[in-house]
Amino acid sequence: EFRLLSGDYAFMLFARVCAEERRIDIFQYDPKDDNLPAFDPSRPAFTLTYNRSRTDWRLVQERCEHCQYSPKHLSCSCRGKQQVACVRHFATKLGDGVSSCMEVKIPGLGGDGSPVVWCPRLGRRDLASPGTSPSS
Repeated sequence: EFRLLSGDYAFMLFARVCAEERRIDIFQYDPKDDNLPAFDPSRPAFTLTYNRSRTDWRLVQERCEHCQYSPKHLSCSCRGKQQVACVRHFATKLGDGVSSCMEVKIPGLGGDGSPVVWCPRLGRRDLASPGTSPSS
């Protein structure tokens, strides 16, 4: 278990690692805070998953702005969830050495400056798919 604190030690995020499932659940509230509703470990705000070699990572939001008021069976939570970021680590030869590289794909901004919601219910392809443009 991990807690992210601000510079003045105010709580920001709580994370629980599920190593067997290669998943990190991220919560926006502290389960030790008695002033909040009961902690529900089955309802993280975000989930970070990774492959066995820890080279491919995917951050998803459990329910997006588009589906947040939809019945569960009609929401993106049942169809892959809203993708927030896909990250790939790899090494490439650079001269006589090897360079560690990182490819990051995040949804872009729309023409009006608002963030693109990468929801599978809106017909979006997998953000990690080759040729996917995060700004469309």
